[in-house]
Amino acid sequence: DEREGREKADWQSIVRFRPSVDWKHLPPSELALRDHLEARLGQATAKTSSDAQLLWRQYEQLTSGHARELCEQLRLVLEPTLATRLRGDYRSGKRLNMKKIIPYIASGFRRDKIWLRRTKPSKRQYQIMLAVDDSSSMSGSHCKQMAFEALSIVSNALRWLEVGQFGICSFGENTTVVQSLVEPFTAESGGRVLQEFAFDQNKTRVAQMVSTCVGEIGRA
Repeated sequence: DEREGREKADWQSIVRFRPSVDWKHLPPSELALRDHLEARLGQATAKTSSDAQLLWRQYEQLTSGHARELCEQLRLVLEPTLATRLRGDYRSGKRLNMKKIIPYIASGFRRDKIWLRRTKPSKRQYQIMLAVDDSSSMSGSHCKQMAFEALSIVSNALRWLEVGQFGICSFGENTTVVQSLVEPFTAESGGRVLQEFAFDQNKTRVAQMVSTCVGEIGRA
């Protein structure tokens, strides 16, 4: 019960993670950067890949603090799932526990649990899909700006945490996988992803988006 309570509290802290942006009280330098990024959003699809990558790096610069904060909160919830570290006292295994050799000899070779096995989870192996609304409903009230900031925060938090595989899709009338689960996410990937969003689709088909994400996870 105590563990369930801690896990529930951890998940609640993640749900409450909402980096607040008070546009009226931002530092002048941050406000200038946000204005610059928002002015370029409509031009991203027409720019070269190098320009898009520069734009993505500026988003990373703007959101790095929030991304690191989210990364540390996710570390408490997304526990390691893949056993890569050696531990334990076994009668057989992959590697000798050198600390047990002397006691083993001193006991007349009776205390023979001197082997280590890979039983301690230390690596995460999750599959996560991020879905971003690409419909025209996102075209006003700083929605595009906030969508890309959120995308930068979440994608970098997951990358730093090394969660395993994560992908990104845009959805509206059509759903498109813009970052495959099997491809590593880099700064170049971020710029390419920005170029895939136009926020001009007329409908929002959530069921199609869910089906596409499930299919992508199944194929990875």
